[in-house]
Amino acid sequence: MAVFTKLAREDIQTILRNYDLGELRDFQEISEGTENSNFLLDNTSGKYILTIFEKRVNRQDLPFFLELMAYLPAQNFAAPKIYSTVQNSLFFNFNAKTGVIIDFVAGRPTNLITNEQLSEFGKQIAKLHLTCKNFPKKRSNEFSVLGINKLYQKLKLQRHFDEQQVQFIGRIIEQLNQADFNYLPQGIIHADLFPDNVFFQDGKFSALIDFYFACYDYLIFDLAIAIVAWCFTTDKEFSLEQINNLISGYETQRALETQERAQLKNFCLLAGLRFYLTRLDDYFYHKHKNLYKPKDPGDFYERLVALEQVAL
Repeated sequence: MAVFTKLAREDIQTILRNYDLGELRDFQEISEGTENSNFLLDNTSGKYILTIFEKRVNRQDLPFFLELMAYLPAQNFAAPKIYSTVQNSLFFNFNAKTGVIIDFVAGRPTNLITNEQLSEFGKQIAKLHLTCKNFPKKRSNEFSVLGINKLYQKLKLQRHFDEQQVQFIGRIIEQLNQADFNYLPQGIIHADLFPDNVFFQDGKFSALIDFYFACYDYLIFDLAIAIVAWCFTTDKEFSLEQINNLISGYETQRALETQERAQLKNFCLLAGLRFYLTRLDDYFYHKHKNLYKPKDPGDFYERLVALEQVAL
């Protein structure tokens, strides 16, 4: 979460006239994160999160995102409820920008996750996949193998890699291009399962948030993203114990197919490459546009190097 669009009290009160959520008592900006502008509202009816979408969110994708966000709590999945306006719209428009109001959910992200929490997290990823089985809409993943290929070629053309990196990344991409994923199970995935999107309260999982990268893709991709995001230690290596706890939790709800197990490492490499290249792209092409706070791409290059040595 972040704040790129500033709102005054009067602005928020104007937005709230579109809703039946009581009167505004107080509000504060939420400074964490990188994508959109977020505010915590304290209303007479409760607490809410107001989000203003910035340019990275494609307006054409909003129906998919917002309907998914409405669908999940209705199916008793632990995600924030999205509120409709009095005109029955899932979003509002304000000063040429679009936004939503969702529930404030109890809990906070954590970077220090226990094996028990990893197991519960894995369980919730599987629950998400099963819950979305009947969700009617689809959205393509812009960071599929094809999308990552395109991004790599763009950055390579602009000479952002040295020769060693070109050889290393080229080898991974060639491996991914030769892999056959067509027989793997697909469905709706979150596609951004980083610590700041997973809430815990009193050590227990409380909610999954931020579905603005959600898409229809291979289910194993979500598990790979979680592995790459969570199971890399301060010693700059992957913890097989953590990985096994995450997978074990997942399989309490949905057993992985043999083919998914066989392709797990390829999807971990794809996930690591995705975050390295997108962070690199943000660093060189978005850091001066006042829309993102670029994260260090080097962290994920280290993870890629470590991943190549891991037997999964």
